[in-house]
Amino acid sequence: MANTNLAAVLDAAEEFDHVIVDSPTMLFVGVQRDRPVWTYASVLVKPSGTLFRPVAAEITRRGLRLVEEREVVDAGVMFGRAVERRFA
Repeated sequence: MANTNLAAVLDAAEEFDHVIVDSPTMLFVGVQRDRPVWTYASVLVKPSGTLFRPVAAEITRRGLRLVEEREVVDAGVMFGRAVERRFA
């Protein structure tokens, strides 16, 4: 499991066209300039859960699939662990 920090990732990444969800310590979802959807969520947030539901609908509407997923240590999110996913 890698160590990361969402703030550092976002500061270094100017590639977001727009943000779908920004719920501090729980879930961040942005659409990258090349159109994939990038999610960063506490391990508490499940893809089948209520908080992720509008994100799942957007991913389905765009016809995207999961292409990358990794779990990271991040003291800035609930439970200190996050899952980073990229859908393209």
